[in-house]
Amino acid sequence: MTDPTRYPGPGAGTDPESASRLRGWLKVLAIAVLIVALLVVAMMLVGGGGHTPPPGAH
Repeated sequence: MTDPTRYPGPGAGTDPESASRLRGWLKVLAIAVLIVALLVVAMMLVGGGGHTPPPGAH
């Protein structure tokens, strides 16, 4: 009987290092998206980035 961990079937990732690199990039991307989302929410709460001029500017 063959050992299934030694001979993975078709479609199974044979390079665990590339899979860990992919997971690393996904973590970095998820953290970057989270930071951008938090910055957008913070700007909305603070009121920065609005397109209306302050009162008395005209």
